[in-house]
Amino acid sequence: MVRLSLFHAVKNFPVTTDKKSLQRFLGLTSYFRRFVEGYAVVAKPLSDLLRKDKRIVLQEQQLASLQQLKRALVSAPVLNLYNPKAVTEVHTDACIEMRLAQLDNMREVLDEEEIAELDKIRDETRAEAKRTIETIQEENRKTFNLKRKPGKDYELNAIAAIKRTQYGTGMKLRAKYLGPYKIFKKIGHGRYEVEKVGDYEGPHRTITVAEYMKPWT
Repeated sequence: MVRLSLFHAVKNFPVTTDKKSLQRFLGLTSYFRRFVEGYAVVAKPLSDLLRKDKRIVLQEQQLASLQQLKRALVSAPVLNLYNPKAVTEVHTDACIEMRLAQLDNMREVLDEEEIAELDKIRDETRAEAKRTIETIQEENRKTFNLKRKPGKDYELNAIAAIKRTQYGTGMKLRAKYLGPYKIFKKIGHGRYEVEKVGDYEGPHRTITVAEYMKPWT
């Protein structure tokens, strides 16, 4: 038995200018298209409104299409229970080109909505990931600053040793500091440009930080 709520929902479907409401209505009627003679022709004025460049304006032709579809859905054979003992007629829709055009229009609208939703999810995910990374970085900075010891302030032309930062095979027993190096430029924020004094192991000129330096003795 047909539910009266569904009957009244279809019969009293309002005249709408909302594209999503129109999509839902056409989706419902399309489900029963096999019972509506010439469905593609009847629904075309409404399905044309779903095109990207169309505004939802219901004029006489669209209103007639809407009413005809509503009548079709609340009338036999749509709301009749199938009787396998009764004579069965098979009706086919010859408007193949129109049906394909409608399908393309519906697919275009649905694709646009799906892409927009995926873009929204992507942007929200990126924003959340960015906030998480910034939170972790801030916590790491706080932890680093708590453990960090204030670096010594070196004067220009002072002689210092610099910490070895590169190790390779068989170098674990090498000295941890290289030098002597002369400081010839202060870069700021505890960073110095140094130059090797003499012919020893280590780079001729490099940039290092106070934490990786110690006075030469």
